[in-house]
Formats: sequence, structure tokens, C-alpha cells
Amino acid sequence: MKTFNFIIIFLSISIILNAQNEPSEINKPAGKVWGYAFGDYFIKLGGEAGEGYAGEYSNFKSSFNAFDFRRIYIGYDHEISKSFDARFVL
Repeated sequence: MKTFNFIIIFLSISIILNAQNEPSEINKPAGKVWGYAFGDYFIKLGGEAGEGYAGEYSNFKSSFNAFDFRRIYIGYDHEISKSFDARFVL
């Protein structure tokens, strides 16, 4: 009798666990995180800081190099329903 009860409990648990592993439309992720960036790498080969011209990198000393990010976008797209989407962008 103990063996029979054990088999019934084991089969009941295995059916429950198997049912949770099946994918469904409700549990599918509806959103997506994305991002991209625009940037520059520059090297100032000559000239000194503030030599009379107002260039973008004129304030830096000679032999200076760096990365400069112009735009960085981080966003999240969410599908609320089949016919309606939402987007959040920083």
C-alpha cells in the first residue's frame, strides 16, 4: 500500500512539474531592451589650448587623445497588445 501511495504522489508531482515547463503566450516576454551610441575618437596633434580659433577641441593641449560620446540611446520597447506598442527612450 505504501508503494502504491508513493507512485500516485510521484506521478502527481511529475504531471505538475511538466505542466509548468510548457511555454505559453501569457509567460512570453513582451518587451525588449536596446541601445546604441555615437561617438568619436580624437587626437590633437598640434597647437596649444586657446590659440585664437574656436574649434571643438581647441581647449585641449597638444598630444591629447580621448573618446567623445555625442549621443547615447537606451530604450525599452513593450508590446502591450497585438495592435499597440509602447517605447521608452533615455
